[in-house]
Parts: sequence; structure tokens; C-alpha cells
Amino acid sequence: MRQGDPIALRGASKALAPILALLAFGVAASGAPGAGVAGGAMLSLGLALHALIFGADAARRAVPPFAWRLIVLFAALAAALAVCAPGWRYAPNLLEAAACAAIAAGVALALMALAARAPTLRDEDW
Repeated sequence: MRQGDPIALRGASKALAPILALLAFGVAASGAPGAGVAGGAMLSLGLALHALIFGADAARRAVPPFAWRLIVLFAALAAALAVCAPGWRYAPNLLEAAACAAIAAGVALALMALAARAPTLRDEDW
């Protein structure tokens, strides 16, 4: 660990990340219209926080981009199932879950693409 490393910020983010994920899943599962989009935004906020504090490489190691692409695929399949079976009792919940997964995975992939191309700042440049 280097001198001046933000230990408190790293510890707080490690403690708050699971709570943020649980809150996002709880919001998405609430059943309110648009809750899946809000839950997906919260999940992507947690990923962005992780990438900002620990670095883009750590975020890529935590969940590789291939896994995010699979999540987008399953979200699209779940949304198609929910739209094709509108009379099914759980179709609205499945559609909200698909929206949550698609928003979180889409933002994660965009963040990974942007972070991979951005030059890194050295501590001396500050």
C-alpha cells in the first residue's frame, strides 16, 4: 500500500457495495412501474463506484465483459418472454427484472469500454 492511499474510502466502498446491490435488487423487485430501470441504475452506480475507487482493471476482474454480455442476452430473452406472454402472472415482474439487468449490464459495458481507452493519470500529475 502506498503513502496517501485512501484506506477509509476503500473500506467504506467495500462495506457499502453489497448494501447498494441489495437496495437495487429490492427496488427492482418492488413491482412498481419503472422500478427495474431505477434498480439497474443503482447497480451501475455501484459498479462505477468500484471502478473509480479500485480502478478499471479491478472492475474488469470482478465481472468480466463476457459475463455482462451474457447478462444482456438473458435480459433480452426474459423481456421477449414477458412481452410474448402478457397474460402470465409474473410477466410484469420479469419485464422489470429484464430492464434492471439490461440497464446495469449496458452501463457496465459502456463504462468498461470508456475506461479501457482512457489514459491513466499518475499521482505526480495531480
